[in-house]
Amino acid sequence: MSSILDASLTFALETTYGTKVVTSRALEYVSEGLDFKPKRVQGQGLRSGTRVARANRRVTPTYQGGGPIEIEALSKGLGLFWQWLMGSGTSTLVSTGVYQQVFTLADALGAATFQKGVPRLNADASATIDPITFAGCVATSFELSGGQELVKVSADVDAQAVDTATAYATPSYSTGANLFHFAGAALYSGALTAPTATALASGATALASVSEWSVKVDRSAKTDRYLFGNAGKKSKPVAGAAQISGKLDVEYSDSIFRDAFLADTDMSLVVTYTAGALTTGLETLQVVIPDIRLEGELPKTSGDLVKMSCDFTGLDNSTAAQPLWIVTRTSDAAL
Repeated sequence: MSSILDASLTFALETTYGTKVVTSRALEYVSEGLDFKPKRVQGQGLRSGTRVARANRRVTPTYQGGGPIEIEALSKGLGLFWQWLMGSGTSTLVSTGVYQQVFTLADALGAATFQKGVPRLNADASATIDPITFAGCVATSFELSGGQELVKVSADVDAQAVDTATAYATPSYSTGANLFHFAGAALYSGALTAPTATALASGATALASVSEWSVKVDRSAKTDRYLFGNAGKKSKPVAGAAQISGKLDVEYSDSIFRDAFLADTDMSLVVTYTAGALTTGLETLQVVIPDIRLEGELPKTSGDLVKMSCDFTGLDNSTAAQPLWIVTRTSDAAL
C-alpha cells in the first residue's frame, strides 16, 4: 500500500530525442515543478447568434512541458544525471573498486525521459501513484551551489511531450550513497592541473576565505523550434554559446579577490568535496573552471566583519581543453 509520501522522480537517457524510454534511475529530489504547457488558441471569427466564444473553436496548435527540479548531490547513482546536464561523460577504472567519471559540455543537449509518480489520495487515506511522463527532456540551464550545508543541484527542464498513459516505473535507488556537504569541502585557485580520465584536478592556492559558492551554466538553447509536420510537438532545442557564471561569498581577510577584480585578472576555480571512503581514497565531487573573471565587488565597510559578494563569469582561456569539468570519484562501475 502506498502513502502520500511515496512521490518519486525517475529518468533515463534517450537514444532519440522525444522517443520515450523506460525510466530506470531514481533521484532523491528536493523539489520538482514539471508541468504541461500547452498553447491554447481561441478562434475569433464572428458568428451571428453567438454571445460568447465557442468551445468548438478552441484548439491547441503547439505544446510542451518542463519546469525546475532540484536534488542534493550524492556520491553514487548520479552519473547519468551529470551526463544529461553536461552532454558528455566517461567512466574509467582508477584502482580496484574506484572509478572516475568525467563530464564535459557537449555541442548537443542531452535528452532524457523523466517520470514523476504523483500520490493520489484514496478514501481510506492510502494513495495510488499516478505516473506523469515527460519525453524529450533537455536541461536548458543548471546550477550547482554550496554553502554551509549540502551541495544542491538544480536544472531547468524543457520537455517535448507529456503523457499519463505510460506505465509507472517503480523507483530503485542506489545503496550506500553519501551526501557531499560543507565539512568535506575546499576551494582552490592559482595554477591549475586539469583533470584527466584517472586524475583529479588541483589548484595551487587554497581559497580559505570563501563561505558560499555557486556555478550556473546557461546553454542559450533555442527552445521554440516548432515546424510543420510535427503535429504540434517541438523539434529538439539547439544549444547556443554556453554562458558560465557564478558567485563567491568571501570574508575580506586577504586582497586576492579585491585585486583580481580591480585588474580583471584570470583566476582558476576548483571546488572539491569529499565524502565516504573508497577502497583507495575518498568519494569526490569536483567542479573545475580554468578561467573566471570577477565582476565585483570592492569591500564595503559597516563597522562589522567586512564581506564581499563576488559575481564571476567563466571564460575560454584558449589553453585548457575544456571551459568546465564536473568530476566524480565513486564506487559506481558505470555511469
